[in-house]
Amino acid sequence: MAGNYAVIENGIVINIIIAENGYEYAGADLVEYQENIFCQPGNVL
Repeated sequence: MAGNYAVIENGIVINIIIAENGYEYAGADLVEYQENIFCQPGNVL
């Protein structure tokens, strides 16, 4: 099932993607977030 993910490098959101569970992004962490949460590149997590 697809979900919304924040792509994080060094604690900063660099991209937002929609991906299937188990998807991997080389060199970054993925954090799933709900649709009702506001998240954009540049946010610090």
